[in-house]
Amino acid sequence: MSTKPGQDHVDLSGLNPSWSSKAQVLNCVVQEISAGSVVFEWDSANVPSLYADSTYDNDFSGNTVDDYLHLNSIDIDPKDGNFILSFRYTSSIIKVDHTNGQVLWTLGGKEDQFGLTSDQIFSWQHYVRVQPDGSLMVFDNGNNLHQTRILSFVLDEANKKVTSFTDVYDKPMSQPETEFMGSYARMDTTRWLFGWGGWGSTAIAPAATEIVAGTPVWSLTFAAPSVFSYRALPVASP
Repeated sequence: MSTKPGQDHVDLSGLNPSWSSKAQVLNCVVQEISAGSVVFEWDSANVPSLYADSTYDNDFSGNTVDDYLHLNSIDIDPKDGNFILSFRYTSSIIKVDHTNGQVLWTLGGKEDQFGLTSDQIFSWQHYVRVQPDGSLMVFDNGNNLHQTRILSFVLDEANKKVTSFTDVYDKPMSQPETEFMGSYARMDTTRWLFGWGGWGSTAIAPAATEIVAGTPVWSLTFAAPSVFSYRALPVASP
């Protein structure tokens, strides 16, 4: 699986009269490649409603290239082989049919179909993964809404309902909000490794933390706030 960003000019004046008829946009193109050949391709340009879903500072004036989605996570649902895509700038997660490219559902953002409650809403999320038990875990950056946290959803996809929701862990309020990047890894039933990504402030705080039964037991902190880790994952011993 790979991503191939594609810049394009599109007429967005029909969606919003203040937007350009020759807007420069950075579309999201996802390809599945087998033996060097493209066997599936999904292009966000075929879903025009996504332009209006963006919460980033895009003016679609035609003077700049607007990255309106910013794909940051791809996963394959093992139960049906369909693709789970996370878009940072729409604060939404979509599921795409791997045969025809149809959007099967949208979780979060302006087009949320699952009726997320106020405590379930996530913002500018990263690292969305289907877990072995079928639940969907999300690194919720929380930009401008709340402190960074890790969430777990169990979805009734047929009826578009959240059947179970867990706030797995909240980053301590004494630490800066993770504005970008971030990850999680479950190491056993009570043990987690959280990678805290990056932040724009000058605060020095842990870049990664190991949590056991809800309590931090180990952390890695870089000496300079300008140094950060996109993702922190455990590596098995040889």
